[in-house]
Amino acid sequence: MISKMIYISLFFILSIGVNSSFANNNLNNVQQLKNNYNSEILELTKERLLGQMGVRSSMEEDTEASLNFPAYPNSLIVINKPFGMNYDDTLTLPLATLITEDSVNDVATFYESKLKYYEMFQNGDEIVFVDKFVEGGKWPQDYYRIPSISIHVQKLANGKNGTIFTATYQN
Repeated sequence: MISKMIYISLFFILSIGVNSSFANNNLNNVQQLKNNYNSEILELTKERLLGQMGVRSSMEEDTEASLNFPAYPNSLIVINKPFGMNYDDTLTLPLATLITEDSVNDVATFYESKLKYYEMFQNGDEIVFVDKFVEGGKWPQDYYRIPSISIHVQKLANGKNGTIFTATYQN
């Protein structure tokens, strides 16, 4: 079972918003991801992750909704919460979690080039990009309403390491 901190990170990353200039650069990512990349390994990993989160297909929100952040190529949406989620009595920004077979470094390099105005910090084995750094803030609880992307290693269905990342974004 996913630990509470990883679960929070998964959904927190998905809930962080992205400022309007960032959103204007999006490519209607969902359809592009669907058309360009279909991996059985990622599909199996997605199903396993949804099961660990206790999410049944009837509980999933609109995975077809546009993502207002640049989605990493060759990734698959695990879950998209375009209306955010209520966590600790706080409504988060919309959020999405994606997975890829690519390395954490590849994903981080992609977002570093796309989010030049975001601040980056390390939280354990997780790389985090935030629109606004909260001085003395704690990750993720002080960032529920700030656009961000959290990136870390994820064991895939084939036993190899891939990457899971969660973005919170603004509609």
